[in-house]
Amino acid sequence: MNIRIGYDLRFDVPAPTPMLLLLHTLPNGYAMPKPETLVIEPQVPHQVFLDHHGNRCTRLEAPPGELKLTNDAIVTVDGKHDLVAFDAIEDPVNELPVCYDILQSLG
Repeated sequence: MNIRIGYDLRFDVPAPTPMLLLLHTLPNGYAMPKPETLVIEPQVPHQVFLDHHGNRCTRLEAPPGELKLTNDAIVTVDGKHDLVAFDAIEDPVNELPVCYDILQSLG
């Protein structure tokens, strides 16, 4: 089964602002008849990298003004329900581990 995914995000940026975007699908997690393409307007230099958990991330410095982030893709899924761990717990955000080398690369 094919599912169309995407987003259209807009920000009013008051001053140059470093951003770390976690907006991508899991690398190699899905067959993608139409691969995702992150469009950044205005065009600004950016870096795409994998974090320590294998998530694809985009790092950029947003300029003052409107920042528009869009993506449009099609993924193929098997249509089965996701597995659910009913005994899983949700940790409070302030108790989550910090990835110091990512923080250092931003600062």
